Amino acid sequence: MEPISKEEKDFSLFSKVFLFDRVDDKIVKDCFYDDACRCFHYGCGELIHDPKGVILVLSGEWKAFRRIGEDTKLFLKRFQSGDLFGVGAAFRVGQEAPSDLYADKAGHLLQMQRDCLQRLFCAEPKSAENYIVYLSDRVTHLTGRLADCSSRTGEGRLSAWLLSLYIRAGHTSPVQLPCSLTELSEVLNISRATLYRYLDMLEENKIIHRIGRTIYFLKAEKLLEFSPASELN
Repeated sequence: MEPISKEEKDFSLFSKVFLFDRVDDKIVKDCFYDDACRCFHYGCGELIHDPKGVILVLSGEWKAFRRIGEDTKLFLKRFQSGDLFGVGAAFRVGQEAPSDLYADKAGHLLQMQRDCLQRLFCAEPKSAENYIVYLSDRVTHLTGRLADCSSRTGEGRLSAWLLSLYIRAGHTSPVQLPCSLTELSEVLNISRATLYRYLDMLEENKIIHRIGRTIYFLKAEKLLEFSPASELN
Protein backbone atom coordinates (compact mmCIF):
# COMPACT_ATOMS: atom_id res chain seq x y z
CA MET A 1 0.00 0.00 0.00
CA GLU A 2 1.30 3.45 -0.94
CA PRO A 3 -0.42 6.83 -0.36
CA ILE A 4 -0.71 8.82 -3.59
CA SER A 5 -2.04 12.23 -4.55
CA LYS A 6 -5.63 12.66 -5.64
CA GLU A 7 -6.09 13.79 -9.23
CA GLU A 8 -8.79 15.90 -10.83
CA LYS A 9 -9.88 12.96 -12.98
CA ASP A 10 -10.67 11.04 -9.78
CA PHE A 11 -13.13 13.76 -8.79
CA SER A 12 -15.33 12.99 -11.80
CA LEU A 13 -15.84 9.43 -10.51
CA PHE A 14 -16.09 10.58 -6.90
CA SER A 15 -18.86 13.08 -7.66
CA LYS A 16 -21.07 10.29 -9.05
CA VAL A 17 -21.25 8.49 -5.67
CA PHE A 18 -24.84 8.20 -4.40
CA LEU A 19 -23.98 10.29 -1.32
CA PHE A 20 -23.75 13.40 -3.50
CA ASP A 21 -27.13 13.17 -5.21
CA ARG A 22 -28.54 16.74 -5.20
CA VAL A 23 -25.60 18.00 -3.13
CA ASP A 24 -23.88 21.30 -3.99
CA ASP A 25 -20.65 20.91 -5.98
CA LYS A 26 -18.67 22.98 -3.46
CA ILE A 27 -19.56 20.56 -0.65
CA VAL A 28 -18.63 17.61 -2.86
CA LYS A 29 -15.22 19.20 -3.57
CA ASP A 30 -14.69 19.99 0.11
CA CYS A 31 -15.30 16.31 0.85
CA PHE A 32 -12.97 15.19 -1.93
CA TYR A 33 -10.12 17.36 -0.64
CA ASP A 34 -10.78 16.56 3.03
CA ASP A 35 -7.68 15.27 4.85
CA ALA A 36 -9.63 12.14 5.84
CA CYS A 37 -10.42 11.35 2.19
CA ARG A 38 -7.23 9.72 0.95
CA CYS A 39 -6.02 7.93 -2.16
CA PHE A 40 -3.87 4.79 -2.11
CA HIS A 41 -2.15 2.50 -4.58
CA TYR A 42 -2.33 -1.23 -3.87
CA GLY A 43 -0.27 -3.89 -5.56
CA CYS A 44 -1.67 -7.18 -6.82
CA GLY A 45 -2.52 -9.49 -3.91
CA GLU A 46 -2.58 -6.80 -1.22
CA LEU A 47 -5.37 -6.84 1.37
CA ILE A 48 -7.63 -4.07 2.65
CA HIS A 49 -8.79 -5.15 6.09
CA ASP A 50 -11.35 -3.30 8.22
CA PRO A 51 -11.16 0.08 6.39
CA LYS A 52 -13.32 1.99 8.95
CA GLY A 53 -14.98 4.00 6.21
CA VAL A 54 -16.20 3.80 2.64
CA ILE A 55 -13.90 2.82 -0.23
CA LEU A 56 -14.36 3.97 -3.82
CA VAL A 57 -12.57 1.84 -6.42
CA LEU A 58 -10.77 4.11 -8.88
CA SER A 59 -8.91 1.50 -10.91
CA GLY A 60 -7.74 -2.10 -10.87
CA GLU A 61 -9.71 -5.26 -10.19
CA TRP A 62 -10.76 -6.38 -6.71
CA LYS A 63 -12.43 -9.26 -4.94
CA ALA A 64 -14.34 -9.20 -1.66
CA PHE A 65 -14.20 -12.19 0.66
CA ARG A 66 -16.07 -12.94 3.85
CA ARG A 67 -14.00 -14.49 6.61
CA ILE A 68 -15.31 -17.83 7.90
CA GLY A 69 -13.26 -18.98 10.85
CA GLU A 70 -9.53 -18.33 11.00
CA ASP A 71 -8.31 -19.90 7.77
CA THR A 72 -11.28 -19.86 5.36
CA LYS A 73 -12.60 -17.14 3.08
CA LEU A 74 -15.88 -17.15 1.14
CA PHE A 75 -15.82 -15.24 -2.15
CA LEU A 76 -18.56 -12.59 -2.32
CA LYS A 77 -18.20 -10.44 -5.43
CA ARG A 78 -15.89 -8.54 -7.76
CA PHE A 79 -15.31 -4.78 -7.65
CA GLN A 80 -14.21 -2.50 -10.48
CA SER A 81 -13.88 1.22 -11.15
CA GLY A 82 -16.79 3.18 -9.67
CA ASP A 83 -17.85 0.48 -7.19
CA LEU A 84 -18.11 1.13 -3.44
CA PHE A 85 -16.96 -1.18 -0.66
CA GLY A 86 -17.75 -0.99 3.06
CA VAL A 87 -20.84 1.24 2.95
CA GLY A 88 -22.91 -0.93 5.28
CA ALA A 89 -20.14 -1.35 7.85
CA ALA A 90 -18.71 2.18 7.87
CA PHE A 91 -20.23 3.15 11.23
CA ARG A 92 -20.35 -0.22 12.97
CA VAL A 93 -19.46 -0.28 16.67
CA GLY A 94 -17.17 -2.82 18.30
CA GLN A 95 -16.50 -5.77 16.04
CA GLU A 96 -14.39 -5.74 12.89
CA ALA A 97 -15.92 -5.67 9.44
CA PRO A 98 -16.65 -9.26 8.33
CA SER A 99 -15.29 -8.82 4.79
CA ASP A 100 -11.91 -8.04 3.25
CA LEU A 101 -11.01 -6.57 -0.12
CA TYR A 102 -8.16 -8.07 -2.17
CA ALA A 103 -6.38 -6.53 -5.12
CA ASP A 104 -6.75 -9.04 -7.95
CA LYS A 105 -5.04 -6.51 -10.21
CA ALA A 106 -3.04 -3.50 -8.99
CA GLY A 107 -5.00 -0.28 -8.76
CA HIS A 108 -6.05 2.83 -6.84
CA LEU A 109 -8.62 3.24 -4.08
CA LEU A 110 -10.11 6.36 -2.51
CA GLN A 111 -10.95 5.94 1.16
CA MET A 112 -13.48 8.20 2.89
CA GLN A 113 -12.84 7.72 6.58
CA ARG A 114 -15.58 8.13 9.19
CA ASP A 115 -14.45 11.64 10.14
CA CYS A 116 -14.78 12.71 6.53
CA LEU A 117 -18.26 11.23 6.27
CA GLN A 118 -19.37 12.86 9.52
CA ARG A 119 -18.19 16.28 8.35
CA LEU A 120 -20.04 15.74 5.07
CA PHE A 121 -23.26 14.82 6.88
CA CYS A 122 -23.00 17.90 9.11
CA ALA A 123 -22.30 20.19 6.16
CA GLU A 124 -25.12 18.79 4.02
CA PRO A 125 -27.97 16.83 5.70
CA LYS A 126 -29.10 15.70 2.24
CA SER A 127 -26.00 13.50 2.01
CA ALA A 128 -26.95 11.84 5.31
CA GLU A 129 -30.45 11.27 3.94
CA ASN A 130 -28.92 9.68 0.82
CA TYR A 131 -26.89 7.38 3.06
CA ILE A 132 -29.96 6.36 5.10
CA VAL A 133 -32.00 5.72 1.94
CA TYR A 134 -29.22 3.53 0.55
CA LEU A 135 -28.98 1.50 3.76
CA SER A 136 -32.76 1.17 3.98
CA ASP A 137 -32.91 -0.16 0.43
CA ARG A 138 -30.16 -2.67 1.24
CA VAL A 139 -31.91 -3.84 4.41
CA THR A 140 -35.17 -4.28 2.50
CA HIS A 141 -33.39 -6.21 -0.24
CA LEU A 142 -31.50 -8.46 2.16
CA THR A 143 -34.57 -9.11 4.29
CA GLY A 144 -36.39 -10.25 1.16
CA ARG A 145 -33.45 -12.43 0.17
CA LEU A 146 -33.36 -14.04 3.61
CA ALA A 147 -37.08 -14.70 3.59
CA ASP A 148 -36.88 -16.10 0.07
CA CYS A 149 -33.86 -18.23 0.86
CA SER A 150 -35.34 -19.63 4.07
CA SER A 151 -38.50 -20.63 2.22
CA ARG A 152 -36.54 -22.64 -0.38
CA THR A 153 -35.43 -26.20 0.03
CA GLY A 154 -31.86 -26.90 1.07
CA GLU A 155 -31.42 -28.47 -2.34
CA GLY A 156 -32.37 -25.18 -4.00
CA ARG A 157 -30.01 -23.18 -1.79
CA LEU A 158 -27.11 -25.50 -2.56
CA SER A 159 -27.80 -25.39 -6.31
CA ALA A 160 -28.04 -21.60 -6.25
CA TRP A 161 -24.79 -21.36 -4.31
CA LEU A 162 -22.95 -23.70 -6.69
CA LEU A 163 -24.27 -21.94 -9.77
CA SER A 164 -23.28 -18.57 -8.32
CA LEU A 165 -19.78 -19.95 -7.66
CA TYR A 166 -19.58 -21.19 -11.27
CA ILE A 167 -20.70 -17.83 -12.69
CA ARG A 168 -18.27 -15.87 -10.52
CA ALA A 169 -15.45 -18.13 -11.68
CA GLY A 170 -16.17 -17.03 -15.24
CA HIS A 171 -18.05 -20.21 -16.23
CA THR A 172 -14.88 -22.26 -15.82
CA SER A 173 -14.49 -25.75 -14.40
CA PRO A 174 -13.22 -27.14 -12.12
CA VAL A 175 -13.76 -24.75 -9.21
CA GLN A 176 -12.27 -25.06 -5.74
CA LEU A 177 -14.78 -24.69 -2.91
CA PRO A 178 -13.76 -21.63 -0.84
CA CYS A 179 -14.73 -23.33 2.44
CA SER A 180 -15.08 -26.75 4.02
CA LEU A 181 -18.30 -28.73 3.64
CA THR A 182 -18.97 -28.28 7.34
CA GLU A 183 -18.76 -24.51 6.93
CA LEU A 184 -20.86 -24.66 3.76
CA SER A 185 -23.60 -26.57 5.58
CA GLU A 186 -23.67 -23.75 8.14
CA VAL A 187 -23.86 -21.10 5.42
CA LEU A 188 -26.78 -22.94 3.76
CA ASN A 189 -28.43 -23.72 7.11
CA ILE A 190 -28.64 -27.46 6.48
CA SER A 191 -27.04 -30.42 8.25
CA ARG A 192 -23.80 -31.85 6.96
CA ALA A 193 -25.52 -35.18 6.24
CA THR A 194 -28.17 -33.36 4.17
CA LEU A 195 -25.45 -31.47 2.27
CA TYR A 196 -23.68 -34.74 1.39
CA ARG A 197 -26.99 -36.23 0.27
CA TYR A 198 -27.69 -33.28 -2.05
CA LEU A 199 -24.16 -33.41 -3.48
CA ASP A 200 -24.54 -37.14 -4.11
CA MET A 201 -27.83 -36.49 -5.89
CA LEU A 202 -26.21 -33.89 -8.15
CA GLU A 203 -23.43 -36.36 -8.94
CA GLU A 204 -25.88 -39.17 -9.68
CA ASN A 205 -27.65 -36.87 -12.13
CA LYS A 206 -24.25 -36.10 -13.74
CA ILE A 207 -24.63 -32.37 -13.04
CA ILE A 208 -21.38 -32.13 -11.08
CA HIS A 209 -18.46 -34.33 -10.15
CA ARG A 210 -16.74 -33.77 -6.81
CA ILE A 211 -13.27 -34.75 -5.66
CA GLY A 212 -12.77 -33.39 -2.17
CA ARG A 213 -13.28 -29.63 -2.37
CA THR A 214 -12.88 -29.57 -6.16
CA ILE A 215 -16.13 -29.32 -8.15
CA TYR A 216 -16.30 -30.23 -11.83
CA PHE A 217 -19.38 -28.71 -13.48
CA LEU A 218 -20.61 -31.22 -16.07
CA LYS A 219 -24.02 -29.69 -16.79
CA ALA A 220 -24.07 -26.40 -14.89
CA GLU A 221 -27.25 -25.26 -16.64
CA LYS A 222 -29.11 -28.14 -14.97
CA LEU A 223 -28.59 -26.42 -11.62
CA LEU A 224 -31.27 -23.96 -12.74
CA GLU A 225 -33.84 -26.73 -12.39
CA PHE A 226 -33.18 -26.74 -8.64
CA SER A 227 -32.21 -23.07 -8.21
CA PRO A 228 -34.73 -20.21 -8.55
CA ALA A 229 -33.33 -17.21 -10.45
CA SER A 230 -34.04 -14.94 -7.47
CA GLU A 231 -31.34 -16.74 -5.52
CA LEU A 232 -28.65 -15.69 -7.97
CA ASN A 233 -29.02 -11.90 -7.87
